[in-house]
Amino acid sequence: MTRAVASTVVAFIVVLSANVAGPQWFDELVRWLQPAPRAAPPHPTARSGPIGAPVTVTPMRPEGNDSSVSPVPLPLILVRTHRGRNSREGFAEIGVRARSPQTYTAGALLANGARLTEIYDHYVVLERGGRSARLYVQGEAQPDGKRARELLTVGGTPEPAAAVADSRDALTDYLRPSPVFTGRKLHGYALYAGRKAEPFSQLGLEPGDVLTRINGTPVSEASDSLVTLHTLMEGEALTVEVERQGIPQTLSLDGSILAQAPAMAREATAKTTNSQATL
Repeated sequence: MTRAVASTVVAFIVVLSANVAGPQWFDELVRWLQPAPRAAPPHPTARSGPIGAPVTVTPMRPEGNDSSVSPVPLPLILVRTHRGRNSREGFAEIGVRARSPQTYTAGALLANGARLTEIYDHYVVLERGGRSARLYVQGEAQPDGKRARELLTVGGTPEPAAAVADSRDALTDYLRPSPVFTGRKLHGYALYAGRKAEPFSQLGLEPGDVLTRINGTPVSEASDSLVTLHTLMEGEALTVEVERQGIPQTLSLDGSILAQAPAMAREATAKTTNSQATL
């Protein structure tokens, strides 16, 4: 009974709407019966927060000393090479600690009396007393055998030949470069005073200055940057850019300071000797 009444009412409404509202009544009815659209929630405003402090390069303090020696025997470590025009030219970074190698030029005499005679991409050749041995870059297998170990070890009782001065390593008496990397890329060279520290400060340098450019050329792009740096010993003047505590600075290095340093040292020694003799 109820269903019949409801059907009658609906039919009545349909007929009435058709007569009153016109032919568009059905579209209006459908639109009225549809649920109202929900308003989309507002999106929160994007915020750009801090992304952290800028990345800085902190030079590593050397752990070794200027001659890369040790009171006890330790194996030498070849950190990397800088090839020259041929195997008899260039530089090699060798030491007893990988974090603090000494930069040796081809032909230099190491503290164990072995001479650096040849430089290649992955190894160098050391010679002493008519014997030779290859020292490979760290991470690669090193030669075995007693004779090779004698040439590739430093420390303990020094060899007499180690006391022979080698003028081709004279720069490291005053200025010692230590490589600084950003990832795997060379960023520059941290500069430290050698065992004769006075000329280092006379050049206007401070320990830990990171050398990044020489005469406008980035050291990371010039394989001969260390060669250029050694021209200071010949009296050449260089314009360099260094990072001092993260702040770039441009300095003019007067090579005459280093070129005259050996003569001034001899003069000072002579004066001291004369004064002591007078007393």
